[in-house]
Amino acid sequence: MKVRNKAFSNYLLKEVEDITTSIENACGLNRIHWFAKNSRQRECVVCRAIFSKMMRDKTNISLTEIGSLLDRDHTTVLYSIRNLEMWAEMKGFYKDEAEMLTKSELNYE
Repeated sequence: MKVRNKAFSNYLLKEVEDITTSIENACGLNRIHWFAKNSRQRECVVCRAIFSKMMRDKTNISLTEIGSLLDRDHTTVLYSIRNLEMWAEMKGFYKDEAEMLTKSELNYE
C-alpha cells in the first residue's frame, strides 16, 4: 500500500491496531487466524468483514487501501461490508455476527 505521508501512516497503524484488538476481544480469535488469506471459516470471514466495516466507518481510507491491508481486492471488501450490514439487519440466523459487530464497536470506543 502506498503511504500518503508519515503522520497518516502513524495514524493508520494506530487505527488498525485499535480495531484489530477490539475485534479480537469481541470475537475471541487471534488476528493471525482471521487475517489468514485462504481461510473461509465463518468466524474468519465475519472478523474480516467487521474489520472492513470498522476501517471504512472510523477512518478515511479507501476500499482499495483496506483491501491491501487484508490482501484482498476492493470489490471483496465492499461485498463483505454489504453482507455484514445485511446480516446485522436479519438478526435471526446471523444473530451472533450482529452481536460480534456490536461488541467490536463498543470495545473500540
